[in-house]
Amino acid sequence: MKNRIHKSKAGLQVDVEVMLVEEGDYWVALSPALRVTGYGKTQTEAKKSFTVEADIFFEETAKRGSLEKL
Repeated sequence: MKNRIHKSKAGLQVDVEVMLVEEGDYWVALSPALRVTGYGKTQTEAKKSFTVEADIFFEETAKRGSLEKL
């Protein structure tokens, strides 16, 4: 799958591969392309955690002006 990032005045649209894996008692959501992870006791919690972490990642990357380097 091709990873894509699209910026517009309305916001940022990102398509990246995210894997869900079970690690012991936890689920981990991982994007190898971004090196961003989230985790939780359920798949839903892991996905929500990943969304929060990805939002922070993109905010900080945009602030630094390094989004295009991804």
